[in-house]
Amino acid sequence: MRDVAAHYPAFDKTLGRPVNLEQRINLCRVQHQQATPLAYESRDLLGSPPSSRSSRAPAILTDADPATRAIRPQGVAFMQRRANSIRLHQLP
Repeated sequence: MRDVAAHYPAFDKTLGRPVNLEQRINLCRVQHQQATPLAYESRDLLGSPPSSRSSRAPAILTDADPATRAIRPQGVAFMQRRANSIRLHQLP
């Protein structure tokens, strides 16, 4: 599974939006295995082999995919808000 995380986020045509690796795993669980989705950022989901550090070799090149290029600014803004929120919660 080496390098698999480098291909995400990927555009899912059925959903009409990009999905990250963890979302793809949950979609597969629900659609193909009839299993319940795992909790977001749960130990089981983040520790699964496809999303482990061994699969995160090269940098993610989201600008290479025209489907994700248009919404990249929204993702950047989301991550900045999330990082700021985490910093605020860490203050004494």
